[in-house]
Amino acid sequence: SAMPASHAIDITRAFARHTLSRIQLMHLLLKNAKVIQLSNRTKQLNPIISEFFANVASNKRAMTHENRVGRMALLGALLTSPHGLRIECESEGPDNQTIVSRAAQEGDAELLELLLVKHSSSVTDVNRLQTDNTTALIQAVMGSHRTCVEVLLRHPKISTGFRSPRGTALQIAEAAKGAGRDELLIAMLRGAPP
Repeated sequence: SAMPASHAIDITRAFARHTLSRIQLMHLLLKNAKVIQLSNRTKQLNPIISEFFANVASNKRAMTHENRVGRMALLGALLTSPHGLRIECESEGPDNQTIVSRAAQEGDAELLELLLVKHSSSVTDVNRLQTDNTTALIQAVMGSHRTCVEVLLRHPKISTGFRSPRGTALQIAEAAKGAGRDELLIAMLRGAPP
């Protein structure tokens, strides 16, 4: 028998906010999508699922003592969900960052790889300029996240020429002083097409 729509929405909201096991609970929800009739409720569920995705995708938004096992598998499953769920990867959150730029800012190369390589259709503009006048590449450089810079530079549409108030990605890397200066990162950016 079908579950009432209000119950499915309440369950999804509760799972998404569960303090310790929200990732495992959301896996369970996806496995039981037919019973819950996710396909019939995408309009109501998409905002909840998109917020959940952004929170779980971010390492800084992890809940205290949260079990992060299965995080990448769940994010991949949500990106390819056959139930009509749409994850908005290019909208800015309250921190003026998209999921991609936040991953670059936090140094989460594994998430960038998932979004830009394994599920490349989830991101249409890898060079998207955020409200703060930065791009994902500039965020990765500002954080000295070399592995993220590598992932971004492998993307066929990446551009190193965008200028933030602090300069281009290369100018920002070159301006770093002391222990913050990464010569390998600078060399990678110098070798990248503009």
